[in-house]
Amino acid sequence: MNSVENLYKLLLEHLQLVEVVTTQDVEQLTGMKRSVTSLYLNQLADQGRLVKTNTRPVNFRLPSKKGNSFRTFIGYDGSVKNQIEQCKSAVTYPPHGLPILIHGSSGVGKSYLAKLIHQYAIEKKVVTEDAPFVVLNCADYANNKELLSSLLFGYVKGAFSGAEKDTHGLINEAEGGYLFLDEVHNLSAENQEKLFLLIDEKKYRPMGSNAEWQQANVRLIMATTEDPESSLLVTLKRRIPFDVFLPDFSQRSFSEKEKLIFSFLDEERKQLDCSLQVGEDYIIELIQSNYRGNIGEIRNRIKADCAKAYNKAKTDEPLVIGTGHFLSIKEKNKEFTETFQEEETYIGNFGFIGFEEAGQKAQNLIDELYHSYFLNKHFSKRLSYQSDLERYVQKKMALQKYLTSKGVEIEEADLNKIILLAVLLQYDPSSELINIKDGSEARYNYHKFFKLAEGVLQVLFLQNTSINENGLSVLAAYLNRVLEISTKINALIIMHGHKNAQTLANTVNQLVKDFVFESFDLPMDVSAETLIAEVNEYIKKYNTSDGLVLLVDMGSLEQMYQSIQGNVTGDLLIMNNVSTSLALDVGLKLSQRQKITQLEQLALEDFAVSKQYFAGVSQKTNLLISCISGEGIALKIKDILSKYVNTDEIELLSIDYSKLKELLQKDQKTLFKDTVAILTTSPVEKAVVPIINIEGIINGAANLDLLASFFQADELKKCTNEIIKLFTLEGAAARLNFLNPAMVIDEVEEVIEKYEEFYQIHIDNFMRINLFLHLSAMIERILTGDGIDESDEGITALPLYQPFKETSAHFFTAIEQKYKLKIPDGELEMIFLIIQQQL
Repeated sequence: MNSVENLYKLLLEHLQLVEVVTTQDVEQLTGMKRSVTSLYLNQLADQGRLVKTNTRPVNFRLPSKKGNSFRTFIGYDGSVKNQIEQCKSAVTYPPHGLPILIHGSSGVGKSYLAKLIHQYAIEKKVVTEDAPFVVLNCADYANNKELLSSLLFGYVKGAFSGAEKDTHGLINEAEGGYLFLDEVHNLSAENQEKLFLLIDEKKYRPMGSNAEWQQANVRLIMATTEDPESSLLVTLKRRIPFDVFLPDFSQRSFSEKEKLIFSFLDEERKQLDCSLQVGEDYIIELIQSNYRGNIGEIRNRIKADCAKAYNKAKTDEPLVIGTGHFLSIKEKNKEFTETFQEEETYIGNFGFIGFEEAGQKAQNLIDELYHSYFLNKHFSKRLSYQSDLERYVQKKMALQKYLTSKGVEIEEADLNKIILLAVLLQYDPSSELINIKDGSEARYNYHKFFKLAEGVLQVLFLQNTSINENGLSVLAAYLNRVLEISTKINALIIMHGHKNAQTLANTVNQLVKDFVFESFDLPMDVSAETLIAEVNEYIKKYNTSDGLVLLVDMGSLEQMYQSIQGNVTGDLLIMNNVSTSLALDVGLKLSQRQKITQLEQLALEDFAVSKQYFAGVSQKTNLLISCISGEGIALKIKDILSKYVNTDEIELLSIDYSKLKELLQKDQKTLFKDTVAILTTSPVEKAVVPIINIEGIINGAANLDLLASFFQADELKKCTNEIIKLFTLEGAAARLNFLNPAMVIDEVEEVIEKYEEFYQIHIDNFMRINLFLHLSAMIERILTGDGIDESDEGITALPLYQPFKETSAHFFTAIEQKYKLKIPDGELEMIFLIIQQQL
């Protein structure tokens, strides 16, 4: 093997540890002369086996593999999955991408992510293979804005003392590629203003120049450790559609922390060219650490510890760090980096499915894996982390103790299965074994199972955020299949003092053998207002349509009742002076599925308790606002109304149209007893409250006079005019955040015309604007990763839907190709509902 091949083999291994190398790096690594090193590196670049980047100094890296740029960022398929999708959208947005702001604490990986964005742009061929990546740390020049301006924009001869010739700046150097401005908050207001002119018009002037503007084709990435809202000019912040937040190390998942730590340890193993063994206690210590410097500080800690161990080690002996059960770093890192290529039948992509179906799928999957591993000891290659599973099975007793404290009884086999699923979800998040179509809705309706899932993860992995939201939903769905919770009514015990509420709730749950009570433990000095705020936050997150029972240790019942009742959609019962006997009596009745109306009849003399009871939906005087084309438009109408009405006198509530229809099927007199009217874009039948149709307001057939008492003089007319303006092309376009209105109007109009031609209909002006609002907002949602993915089986089963879906695929081809996006099924179903109104 010749010298060039030897060097290439060495670089293949070294470039697994670092992203790029310079000629000087390779010179130090190999001991070769600089001229020879440069010659060999350039030969490898000419052969296409290395990529030579147009940077200062020149860097060399391995060619990008398709779809692989972000895979080296640990957590790309987990805790930072949404952030990575934001970066991809910004890179591919035509024609020159969109600026990106990365923010987070020091040491979380902002600079590394910026480099990967540059790699991804090359991979997607939106910039050339040799596109520059130029870096400027603005903090280095924080006290000299003139020098920073000259470095960034360049300067002309005579611009300042010592400016002896025209000099290009970093913007010119980054032409055709990326300019990365680190610690961008150090830019002066003047330089920030110059920057947003560059973003808007792709032009700038060198310092001291009054000549013609210079054009620049430069993509911008900015990073800051400060709060962007307070550290950047509003005018600059407004021009950055993608605000990418990177979490601290402490906020990362358990497996991501492990992967980061083991990758750093493996770097040191390779650098020191030795065998390295690390005690599990050392890994746990690092996982639980909360260094201010985050990943960077942990990396330095590992380097220092390895250096100390290396200095003390004897020749040919492995380096040993920590105590307890020892892990081989080479073998452990191999587990993390190994690609599963063996064909498996266990796991497949089931598409986006509902919570109940997901539980069934998870149960089928785990039953098969359990039979394979626990009973036959045949370990699937898909689950390559055999040693880890064995570690967590040792925590079986702790897990059983936790579930028992919540009133859940469970067999040993089911405990093993829960551990098996948790480990699978923890260590293989990229498998996406089951995709739940709406995790937030599932949490809203099944939150006790989510609480149990978080507790399971806390016991096993020391934290309750160790898997992504979909993984947590899958675990909760599985627990919903295998565990039983009898009561459907939410019940809280709220007490002051350390773990008083938790202890009482757990005691009652164990005695009644049901997960009846959740608990809030409050410091002794917490006020009633804080307590009420905590309860209201709880109510907002979870479904209270079956009712809510509160047992509290002290405080004004009347004050709590008045402040909480308006946020509960079902019955509300509050009791004070909580005791074990009261909690046990209430817990038994809830476990027996008694209704709150039956609890309200409790004889409380023996408990020295008073109570408050209420039934209803939102109990403040309110106006409901609904739109068939999505809650987003209802929110825009709400925003307009909130500028004119006194919101202390009337609560404005936006509500999804399907949810409104569901509520209309229930006891309307109770649910809508405080509702003044329903303001809607679509017909509503059989309602006990007045309906104000927005289409009628637009064409003059209806008005807002019913709400006149909530407006000040002359404000009603202004509000009406603004709502009418919203439903014009100009008004709708003005509410786009970053799409070009002039272009979007034509693109969306073309789609609407295709629907008219296909269905042989004429879409009236009101619905036309409604559609424009919906479709333009939909494009923005998808580009920012917020598109509606979940599918409604009730809609997809309709006979007219499939031909609509097939036809729509052709109608949106131009938009999908231009914006590099795919219209999700959930969005198509919403469009279908709107179009059906016209047939």
